[in-house]
Amino acid sequence: MEKSKSKPTIEDVAKYCGVSVSTVSRVINKSSPVSHELNKKVEKAVDELGFQPRQRISRSRPEKIGLLVPNVLNPSFVEIINGAQEEAERQGLNLAIFHASEDPERQEHHLNLLKKWGLDGLMVMRTQISAETLVKFQIQNNIPIVVSRLIAIPQIACIMVDYATAIVQTTRYLLSLNHRRIACISGPPGWESSKVILKNVRETLREAGLILSDDLYRWCFPNIEESSQIVHNFLSLPENIRPTAIMAFNDLSAIGAIHAIHSRGLHVPRNISVVGFGDISMSAYTNPPLTTIAQPTYQIGQLAVKTLADLMNKRIAVSGGFTLLKCSLVVRETTGPCSENHRNGI
Repeated sequence: MEKSKSKPTIEDVAKYCGVSVSTVSRVINKSSPVSHELNKKVEKAVDELGFQPRQRISRSRPEKIGLLVPNVLNPSFVEIINGAQEEAERQGLNLAIFHASEDPERQEHHLNLLKKWGLDGLMVMRTQISAETLVKFQIQNNIPIVVSRLIAIPQIACIMVDYATAIVQTTRYLLSLNHRRIACISGPPGWESSKVILKNVRETLREAGLILSDDLYRWCFPNIEESSQIVHNFLSLPENIRPTAIMAFNDLSAIGAIHAIHSRGLHVPRNISVVGFGDISMSAYTNPPLTTIAQPTYQIGQLAVKTLADLMNKRIAVSGGFTLLKCSLVVRETTGPCSENHRNGI
């Protein structure tokens, strides 16, 4: 008996067209203008794949929900916001976006300010706010909360991304290209994501009989400027110590790394390979196009709103539960085999 095919998703349409999920969503929902050619391309893909957009939900009273993110200008958060906005419109919910900053103390301050907004539900994306603070906020304000983080909170609905598996896969990929001096740029050491990345890079290297030396590990706030400076420091190391591959905390860090390498007259990936994390929209257009770990950022925003709506309508229990989303390695042109000269430290 032939196995029935699963229904096509918006991600399938985006992949078929070679565009982002948010672009497909803009065409389907007519939420912002796109070119005539792109509109026809997406509509044709929808017809050919048989994709059926979900219908909007009508509500007697539009409820107000909030989305708290560390940095509204970060391209990764932009995709989360796009997914959340589109789903909120479908659910008939009013969505307010709040900028929380990347400083943990200021994040908690901004969370407390939200008490004045009279929200019916709240989503907290990738902040460093403690589990205890989030649980206390949920109880005191008597509203459901959905969080996106790497460590589950039993009392709160969580959307988790499988960073660990993705980091192991990527480290093994670089090892398969004969890289042995792999550098790692993480975010601040106290961040959950930094801890997960560092732990899994070290363990995977250890399995291969290697170590992540102190010379090849640095942390910074993950932006282009600070990452570029770190890579300049890597390139000042003796040639038998400097890295042949760099794993960056995110795509912005990777772009900074590529800039530093090029500015020293070196080539990516012939001299040094670079891997990012996030697969933001510009990653496919860097020079050369960036190899990166793709996160389902649009899906995170979409699922966060859907979960929050279910909690508000009592369709699922208020306490606990988590959804684990997978990442995937997207191999482009910033990674390649380690040359014999680099492997021998020449």
